[in-house]
Amino acid sequence: MSLTPSQLLQRFEQAESDRLTTDSHWEEVARLALSNRAFTTRWSAGAKRDQEIFDATAPNALDDFSGAMHGLNSNPAIRWMDMISDDFDMESLDTETRQWLYDTTSRILLYFASPRSGFSTSSHETYLDLGAFGTGVSTAIVTKGWLRFDAQLLSSCYLVENEQSEIVEVYRKMCLTPRQAIATFGPDVWDRNVRERASESGQGQEDKIDVIHAVYKVDDADPMDVSFRGMPWQSRYIWRDEKKFVRQGGFRESPYLTPRWTKASGETYGRGPAMRVLPAIKVANALARMNLIAGEQIIRPPIGVPVGSMAGPITTQPGSIWYLRTGGKNRPEPINLGTRPDIGMEMLRDARLQIKAAFMLDKLELPTADDRHGQPRMTAAEVNQRRMRSLIFASPATTRIQVEYLTEAVSRVFMWMFRTNRLLPPPERLIGRGLRPLYTSPLAQSQRASEITNVISALTTAQLFIQADPRLMQNVLNPEEALRGIWSLSNAPPKMLRSRADSAARQEQDQQAEELQAAGQIAESFASAGANASKVLAAGQVKPPGV
Repeated sequence: MSLTPSQLLQRFEQAESDRLTTDSHWEEVARLALSNRAFTTRWSAGAKRDQEIFDATAPNALDDFSGAMHGLNSNPAIRWMDMISDDFDMESLDTETRQWLYDTTSRILLYFASPRSGFSTSSHETYLDLGAFGTGVSTAIVTKGWLRFDAQLLSSCYLVENEQSEIVEVYRKMCLTPRQAIATFGPDVWDRNVRERASESGQGQEDKIDVIHAVYKVDDADPMDVSFRGMPWQSRYIWRDEKKFVRQGGFRESPYLTPRWTKASGETYGRGPAMRVLPAIKVANALARMNLIAGEQIIRPPIGVPVGSMAGPITTQPGSIWYLRTGGKNRPEPINLGTRPDIGMEMLRDARLQIKAAFMLDKLELPTADDRHGQPRMTAAEVNQRRMRSLIFASPATTRIQVEYLTEAVSRVFMWMFRTNRLLPPPERLIGRGLRPLYTSPLAQSQRASEITNVISALTTAQLFIQADPRLMQNVLNPEEALRGIWSLSNAPPKMLRSRADSAARQEQDQQAEELQAAGQIAESFASAGANASKVLAAGQVKPPGV
């Protein structure tokens, strides 16, 4: 389905109109939590945008939230995912296939951590938008031969979803100077006016040109068409004023990644923790402002001056001189207004705890213990167990991030590396088979922590029965399977374990060696018995039969 520039612009204006209420909500959040974003206000470069912030709990919590999400989901210092097959159990795969999957995962993770990809920096900005506004937008586009991730301004991007809540249309508004427009799209697509304005002596060099990038999904794409018109995702750059295309193209996968934190029914855009706790953020800023006023009233209280007690003006500067009238009994004195900033601080403390809880910082931080406050100290194992238990409560909220963001990012990198021959040739067993990432980050592991706990608890209980009947260890329990299960659930490196075939071959060798040893012992016992019998016969102590 090919759309004209007028049709795409009409869809863009409709999406822009549908988001007016959301923009006003996001503007409130931005002013108090992420001041370098703007939706309904146009700031000049270098303007002070944090004039309304009196309490920095929300901005600091948002930074901690973004760092925690990046570190617990896609930390470049750890192996946070593994490529697995949808059609085969990993334990049933041969060594060659497992090594190919391991090598492919290593190459993908290495590229994610590379500065060329830009994933680390763009993901931090995306997590900030998710925490503040519940929606993030980033692009994954091949530039100069490399797949590049870039975070986009949420205020310039507009989304449209279908009945299955899938994003099927994305519109991004670009404001370019004439020079930027010609450098990006070339001089041939612009008229003479734009080219003249882009020249060094041209007038209006800083005037902006609106270009709309429209990407929409096509369900009836022709797979036999090898041009961009046969691709499932169509891309159009539209010069808004002239309603004409300045560039046309297509993508095999959507170039936009649009994760959402949580989504209300009937809404297209997500809702983030800062939106949910916005009332507490407003209360915290109001209380912080009142506490500043209350503190100033205590430090510099108002002064009561009796009428006619002084000669000359009153100054409150240090070292100032007051002229008091002689014989006067009443002197200027500070007035105690009974201000209680301690009550304000207690209320502010409660508001700050609500803000931190909304960003899950109480669950993402390491548990602490201090025996000075009546809490027993904990061992490293206890700290790790409590932390994993806390992450269990945070992991369901990150499932949408894995589906809408990380899985899409992994898919883009895998397909790009596969098409550009940056991966080893796949084994024949995996040709035509589906692959998917299995997340092994700390948050993903917390989702499987209960299964690890159940296995360890069952093994601990089994020890009681094995002590009573040692035969159960050999006849009932399979130690190899138990070890492999815990190894897999703990995300330990699989290369440290031998393959099942190698393990079975070694067990067979050990069994044969034991049988040979047993046969040798039997032969040795018979030989020893024969030698002893010969000695007895030679000594004449026993007569042979028939003698």
